[in-house]
Amino acid sequence: MTVMCEGKDQPEFGVDVSPCSPRGEEIMRMRQELEAARRSIAEKDEKMCRMSRIQDSVDAEVQELTEKLFQVR
Repeated sequence: MTVMCEGKDQPEFGVDVSPCSPRGEEIMRMRQELEAARRSIAEKDEKMCRMSRIQDSVDAEVQELTEKLFQVR
C-alpha cells in the first residue's frame, strides 16, 4: 500500500519535514502553533494599543475637568 502525501518536503537543518514523517508531522504542528501564537500576540498588541489610546484620552479629560473644578473665579 502506498501513501500519497501532499505538502512541501523542505529539508531544514538536515531534518525531514515531510508531513508523512513523524518528525515532519511534529514540526508542522509546532509551526502551526507558532503561527497561532504570533497571531494571538498581534491581536493582543493591537488591543493594548487601543486601550492605551483610550486611557490617554480619559486621563486628558480628567486633567481638564480637574483644572476646571479648581479654577479660581
